[in-house]
Amino acid sequence: MEEQPAFLADLLPPLSGESIYSVCARVGSSARAPARATSLWLLGHPAGAARHELTFGLRHLEKRYGGTQGPLPLGQDLVRRRTALGAVFPFLSPDTRREVVESLGEPVATRLTRQKLGVRGGRESLGLVLRRCPLCEAKDIAELNLTYWRSVHQFAGVWVCPWHLCPLVYLPERGLKIQEWNVAHRSSSEFQTLSLDSTTQELLTRVMSCVIWCASHVSLGHSALIGLVRARLQASGLSCQEAVTTSAECKDIHEAIAAKLARHDTPHFRQFCDEDWVRKTLTARGFSHPLRWAVLIASTLPEAWHLPASTASHRVHDGGFSGHIDLGLALPDDLEAELVLAWRKSPQLQLFKEGTQLRARHAPTSLYDALSKGAPLADAASQLGLDVMRIKHWLRKDPDLARHWRARKTSAWVAEARLSIERFLSEHPDAHRTAVLYACTGAHRLLERYAPEVLQSLLPPVQSKYSRQVTLPFE
Repeated sequence: MEEQPAFLADLLPPLSGESIYSVCARVGSSARAPARATSLWLLGHPAGAARHELTFGLRHLEKRYGGTQGPLPLGQDLVRRRTALGAVFPFLSPDTRREVVESLGEPVATRLTRQKLGVRGGRESLGLVLRRCPLCEAKDIAELNLTYWRSVHQFAGVWVCPWHLCPLVYLPERGLKIQEWNVAHRSSSEFQTLSLDSTTQELLTRVMSCVIWCASHVSLGHSALIGLVRARLQASGLSCQEAVTTSAECKDIHEAIAAKLARHDTPHFRQFCDEDWVRKTLTARGFSHPLRWAVLIASTLPEAWHLPASTASHRVHDGGFSGHIDLGLALPDDLEAELVLAWRKSPQLQLFKEGTQLRARHAPTSLYDALSKGAPLADAASQLGLDVMRIKHWLRKDPDLARHWRARKTSAWVAEARLSIERFLSEHPDAHRTAVLYACTGAHRLLERYAPEVLQSLLPPVQSKYSRQVTLPFE
């Protein structure tokens, strides 16, 4: 059995909201151990200090801290609360989230791609620097006699403290020792501060609140999210139509927040230099960088916007969402209810998306299912949250759907007509065929056209005219 190095005799407990990187850095600093030895002992590989936004070898760390019953059990909750992926996980599919957790559990990244995670696009573009809040630091030192890296402060786009609403200070890249564990408890002179005017700080506060709002969800469905964003863009006057965004509108959306922060050269926002990001995000089928969605939502907040005074956020639960992560932070009002409404309308957005998907020739399965009983179009539209004209559009566009609906509708008509004739014959067992025709004309004509074999099986047998002819008894 591997012996624990003497200088790593004590494993420090993780603090509230502390990132995995910060925990490892404090353990190594407390023991005054070399970075390589700290990484090997805690994470099972020597390069644990190289990536502060992502930490690999979490399965090894879990065992060091007591296994699944310890304070750092490997799982999605650990990754959400104690890594920079907390702002990314809500946008990933369940399978991708499981794959990410498994990859982080191993000492070496397997097929964990940068595109899947969306955390970094190179240090130059995203400015991955360690950040801390001066007021949080003062509070920590007063209570704990030290300070630490909070994972929420490391989310992409967060440059204002969610608790104190003051700008964060950051350790510049030249101050980062790539092969060493960087602790947060260090001189303030080593940190830099962004030069922010009141307008820029207000914009960053809006973006921060939207990033935190997204991170507070266990999962954000792509259809519901795009429905929420498009509806808010239209309501705020940045877009005239909910389904289509013009080039001029994309430019206006870009100028609302992203362009100002990009021109200010704010880290993380250098990826917004090209205004085409708006169109790409609104029409993308799959994953887009979470910060893009946060900026889109932030651009729809009213001018008189402000965070609620209370940190207790109003939650509207619905069957379409799997829950929330309680971060204990103030969140924008009304977004939750609008997300639920967008989720209920998501079938319509799945049917009619901007771009190439409008050229699809086959209607989705949900529309086939809604018309499977031959119900009126109004009933199917109500079930899916569509309008009748949208369904008629697909009936013209997809011949298979039209045939499917007509066949189901005809089957329903035939069943209803058959029941009508059977009911009449049960009440008049001696009725002739002519009586059935007179009494159930509509049902008779319908079966005569669409199911003549069914009609023949229902009608009384035809009597031979000779059986009714009167004869004289010639003898």
